[in-house]
Amino acid sequence: MSLPAMPRILGPNLGCPEILSPEQLHDIGFETLVAVGESVGQPGVGWSLRAVPSFAGEGATFDLQLEGRAGVGTPPAEIPDDALPEAFADVRHTRRLTSTTLRAEIFERKARFWVFRARTPALLPDDHFRRAHGQTRSTLYDLELWNGGQCVQRVPHALYLRVLSPRVRFVHLTDLHLAERNDLWACEQVSILTRPPEAFINFNDHTRRFIRWANEQADHGDLDFVLALGDLVDFVEQGITQPPAAPNNWQVFIEILTGTGNEHERHNPGLRVPVFTTTGNHDWRGNPYPPEMNARIFGLQPSRAEQLDYIYRDSSEAVGKRIDEVHEQLVKKGSPILARSWWHSAVSFGLRGLTVFWDRLTSRLVAWANSTLRYAFYALAALVMGGLGVKGYLPFDRQFGVLQGLWAQHPWSISLTAIGLCIALLAAISLGRDWLGTKLRRLIEGLLAIEKSLPGLRDYFLLVNPYFNYAFRLENSYFLVLDTGHDCLTGQSFWDEGGKKIARLSVKDNIIGGSPDTMAFYPPNTYFPYSQIAWLERVLDLIGRQHDQRAGEPRRCRVFVGLHSPPANLAAKQRAQADQAVQTNGGNPILLPKKMFGGYNVRYGTINHYLSQFYYLCLGVREENPPVEWGCGVDVALAGHAHWRLEFKLARPQAAPADWRPAVYYGEFARSVVHTPGAPDAWFGPLLLQTAACGPPNWPKAGPDFHESPYYRLISVEPDMQVSALEQQHL
Repeated sequence: MSLPAMPRILGPNLGCPEILSPEQLHDIGFETLVAVGESVGQPGVGWSLRAVPSFAGEGATFDLQLEGRAGVGTPPAEIPDDALPEAFADVRHTRRLTSTTLRAEIFERKARFWVFRARTPALLPDDHFRRAHGQTRSTLYDLELWNGGQCVQRVPHALYLRVLSPRVRFVHLTDLHLAERNDLWACEQVSILTRPPEAFINFNDHTRRFIRWANEQADHGDLDFVLALGDLVDFVEQGITQPPAAPNNWQVFIEILTGTGNEHERHNPGLRVPVFTTTGNHDWRGNPYPPEMNARIFGLQPSRAEQLDYIYRDSSEAVGKRIDEVHEQLVKKGSPILARSWWHSAVSFGLRGLTVFWDRLTSRLVAWANSTLRYAFYALAALVMGGLGVKGYLPFDRQFGVLQGLWAQHPWSISLTAIGLCIALLAAISLGRDWLGTKLRRLIEGLLAIEKSLPGLRDYFLLVNPYFNYAFRLENSYFLVLDTGHDCLTGQSFWDEGGKKIARLSVKDNIIGGSPDTMAFYPPNTYFPYSQIAWLERVLDLIGRQHDQRAGEPRRCRVFVGLHSPPANLAAKQRAQADQAVQTNGGNPILLPKKMFGGYNVRYGTINHYLSQFYYLCLGVREENPPVEWGCGVDVALAGHAHWRLEFKLARPQAAPADWRPAVYYGEFARSVVHTPGAPDAWFGPLLLQTAACGPPNWPKAGPDFHESPYYRLISVEPDMQVSALEQQHL
């Protein structure tokens, strides 16, 4: 990888913008994280920062002052590492922690990270806002970094000039699965498929539809921002380099969100509100699944999906080599992780054994045919003629005589028949071996699809969001965005003892195309050098101290946690059982029992590590000392990943002992929060809410009620802390 150009603004950025009113922009300003070369002595000399409207004709360009360059204001501060502080003094300081990956891999430890405070010298007039429906509306700006009179970088949609409002209104969006492939396949339906489907499902178009809807809401002043929490792209490496194709799917994501490239041809103006992002397991993946593995989500039959090129031109050779390497590792050497699971006999031993069996059987049959072919001919001829004799009810001695007579009269016919039967047998063996090889290749392609690709995150870190974990505040609502990382079970895990990193893992959860667990909260993380649970503790402690807020008390603030992998989930069969139990209970929520038989596994396809600690923190205590009230608690944890809507609530069990464990309830909680009368500032949480996907349809697993993508969850927090909108919706 080449070293990124410097100086370079890392944050704010497209996926981690700043939202400020003109008053806040002048009085307080915002912190700008900049990467500079390691040899630069005093950064900031000759620099200037300019805000340019993201959309032409909306707002007006203005200059920002970088403080500290002339001894005025807050001096720039170097961030030497990403060590977790003992306590956060301000929620904005969470944006000083980037990632080890960004420093060590992308910048190769040849960059220094500095924080500058930027603000306007004077209060901006109203002509810096756009106008819609005759009203002043909040406006997006790009940031330009100038050095020595030359613009060295432009960061899109990094600053949102907000019209002051005590209400906070935002959207939870998840599982966009954007890819250039989606648009290409939509165009290829007529030219490639023999009979095009009635309606090809293009995930990209679902996001474009959502953008048009969101812009309408923003034009009426009814939307502040979007939380886009994971699986932003379907996979990273596009495999196409010819213009106008993008270098990878992060560029596709950027173009769709900003309305650039050829998006105007698709009637996509770009999103006019800021978007806050985090990664999902697909955002780590370098390669796609073969489409026939789950063809229905594209509106295709598997036989038709096989006609589509899913790897594409310039990546085919590299992927082919990787498949050969995986075949060598997985099939010939076996899989340590599978040897410890029920998959061992079916996959590890089975595939290896069947492959070796076909290899040996084919070679031995060929050798036998070469050395004893005439005896095979005799035997086959005898079988044929014997069958004729049996059919005619001839005695055995007469059958033998008939065989001799036929051989004497028709030796060439019998010989050719025997040869044909041998060829047919060998062809059947060959076809069976080819069939097995195809199935094996598909399995390996699926394993490659779940392998993490760290280089693929380069463009996300540089062009979208440099943070794995960060927090921000709008009015009295706080948003804690957590990364949940790659699939816990990756392709590499099958042969490199990857199981050593997997705890509480059911391989059943991770069958390709199923519901994979993720690496969230895994403490010895190579991507950020601190525990996410410790990070969460410190941020919740800060919020509690600033607002004198404790869990269970009337809310002076609302706390939302956003992450991709769900903290609670159910398999399809258990979800059906739970829905039936809710219906039997008159529509009221049910407690999910945890029993050996007849219980519920809420960990199915969820966060794999230290989930119990997360539950306790959401309830306002620490797991190591549950009786002691500690924190502010969490109102709502928003997630996706499973492509359907599920709603849970955490609670303390009644008459809880000193060592109580969180109880998990299942039901329709978002509706009850909005429609059930109660104190506006009541603590109804913690709720664990999954939102169905924006991109792929949801009917393959969730039934006919969940097929109208795009889905989203609109949430509104009023000045009195009442939550007046919380339910999932779809366009």
